[in-house]
Amino acid sequence: MNSRSNHTLSRYALLFGSVFACILTVNFISLRANARVDKCQSENLQFNDKCIVQKDINRPSDSKNTNNYIAQQLKSSQNKGRYRSKRYDRRNSDFSFALVGDLPYATADSEDLPVNKFDNVIREINSDKEIRFTVHVGDIKSGGKTCSDERIKSRYNQLQTLRQALIYTPGDNEWTDCHRESNGKYNPIERLDFIREIFFSRPGVTLGKRPFRVETQSSNADFKKYVENIIFERQEIIFSTIHVVGSNNNLAPWSGIDSNDSFENPRKDRKEEYNQRLAAALNWLDKTFDRAEETDAKGVFIIIHANPRFNLDSKEDGRAGFNDFLEKLQERTLNYKKPVILAHGDFHEYLVDKPLTNLPNFTRIQTFGSSQVHWIKVNVDPKSGHVFSFIQKIVPENVDTGS
Repeated sequence: MNSRSNHTLSRYALLFGSVFACILTVNFISLRANARVDKCQSENLQFNDKCIVQKDINRPSDSKNTNNYIAQQLKSSQNKGRYRSKRYDRRNSDFSFALVGDLPYATADSEDLPVNKFDNVIREINSDKEIRFTVHVGDIKSGGKTCSDERIKSRYNQLQTLRQALIYTPGDNEWTDCHRESNGKYNPIERLDFIREIFFSRPGVTLGKRPFRVETQSSNADFKKYVENIIFERQEIIFSTIHVVGSNNNLAPWSGIDSNDSFENPRKDRKEEYNQRLAAALNWLDKTFDRAEETDAKGVFIIIHANPRFNLDSKEDGRAGFNDFLEKLQERTLNYKKPVILAHGDFHEYLVDKPLTNLPNFTRIQTFGSSQVHWIKVNVDPKSGHVFSFIQKIVPENVDTGS
């Protein structure tokens, strides 16, 4: 073999060695990055300088350092609005999320059984690697059990075991109905303040082990207390939570603490709460559709708690708390023309239908709820005409065991 051939082989050997070294280096960096992510997921009760995760409500933390770190994360252009790996943005445009509600309830003689059954639901959701986040439409306790601090905190901590982010909107059972004697005869407004303190202590950040940034209505000075109303976008889909609850959206009297309260002659504080929250809801509904139109979104997914009683005539008292919301929802859906989903709980039966016959682009989905302790997998494909599809996820351990 001549010297020219030897020189050529040497060049190829050097080139091959360089490429091989680069591959090893990239793999090493990737392994370290993945290990750091795994560590972030495992250290789910604290903040550190490598990751940001939610804390257990009963564990103390350095609030000053924590808040400073969150502020830095929120301002970081690299985060692009998420506490997530950049790998998130490189996934295919279709994605899935979990939908639950009215869970867990306590039975007359057992708190553990329904709570354990909900743990089965959480375990299934956590094991599904396609799930990007979970939505809970409210009612985290039974309407016949006390609204104690301990029970609310316990539900918070249980929900915090979800592997991905959690989006939650309050239900009536955790505040509106707490006036009942069986609930402890609390003032509902005080309980709502407590719910906000526990579940929305970091406005603009979701719950769950892998929280991400959202836009909150509380950033508007006119609606500062409505931290629970949020908007976020995923793959050209606009998601929005709007605080609309059962018990006729808080028009039902607080008879447990005031025998004089009535539908016709409401307590001043109850009616004020309703009027103010309704104004916030209508503002946020407009904001939701405005955002969808500005961004040319492929679809809108709206999350409330209450079944807004599509089946009732608008003149019936049982629809009174929902009429204004439904009127604006129909108006904006008609003009938007693309798929709109209204997800809610309240009646505890899985249901997908089109209750507004003049709006073929509108679909309502109602979640499972106690005693049907299961969940719904929502698949989103922005490239398809219908955009959203739903799969009932029946948890085998929870079938025919009572609740």
